[in-house]
Amino acid sequence: RSSDLQWQRLDDDLPEHAIVSGENLLINNLNKTDNGTYRCEAANVVGSAFADYTLYVYDGYSNMTKHTANATEEWLKKTHIKVMELPSQSPDLNPKEHLRRELKVQVAKHQP
Repeated sequence: RSSDLQWQRLDDDLPEHAIVSGENLLINNLNKTDNGTYRCEAANVVGSAFADYTLYVYDGYSNMTKHTANATEEWLKKTHIKVMELPSQSPDLNPKEHLRRELKVQVAKHQP
């Protein structure tokens, strides 16, 4: 593959415990300080594309009252925030398939 891929955190530096391995961004032992918007940007001779992913680490609905859980779900829907369900202590954040799809769409636009 002849493309350049980079990960960054838009609102802060990447966490010290984050590992960029090829196309993957791995964040071990997720915690609330990892909350933020992460951008994966890919570029090649055709052009570039990026995708932003908002990571919100929370204690889970099990620690909330029923009323708070429902209110949180409603707020997330109303604000159109996509929630990526990750198990507690998830070993990685790897949305590369979404970026690959976007790159394919962009490349297809530029092909005769």
